[in-house]
Amino acid sequence: RDRAFELLKNETIDNARVVEFAAKTGLRRSEIWGLTWNDINFETNEISVNKTLQKVNNAMKVLPCKTASSVRTIALPASLIPMLKKYRDEHPTNVYIFQNLDYDAVSKWFREWQPKHGIDKIRFHDLRHTHATLLLYQGINIKAISERLGHSNIGITMNTYTHVVKELDTQAAEAIDKIA
Repeated sequence: RDRAFELLKNETIDNARVVEFAAKTGLRRSEIWGLTWNDINFETNEISVNKTLQKVNNAMKVLPCKTASSVRTIALPASLIPMLKKYRDEHPTNVYIFQNLDYDAVSKWFREWQPKHGIDKIRFHDLRHTHATLLLYQGINIKAISERLGHSNIGITMNTYTHVVKELDTQAAEAIDKIA
């Protein structure tokens, strides 16, 4: 995963910025495409997720978020701030942050990019799962992860990441043996 982030940073294509953004925020693809510059607060480094932009009958359409809990404000990783500011400067007429990029072409680029760099293939949506899994392995509270992902309840997060939670439980048992 560290290698993948390094490789993405070395890419000059805008598609790589979206992939990095997805992995570091855990947002759904439609949520990412629904973001406008007004949704980002560069003073507090927060992003407001309040709508989606989805392909419906081959046309992009603004829609409400998937659920009421999908409407949320999350902290942005500091590493994304310079990239977003540069992107804003490069695309000053964009209303939607990534409107200059084709919704499906980014996913296609990502599918083709992975094997070229010896990275195990995952779908664009799996970047959301990668985000949550990395946070769990960093010891971030599952309730915080659930809210970050916009899940309506913690049970959805627990059920989705059962394999990780079970592995962390095993690690906890091993850790207590080292202490006592």
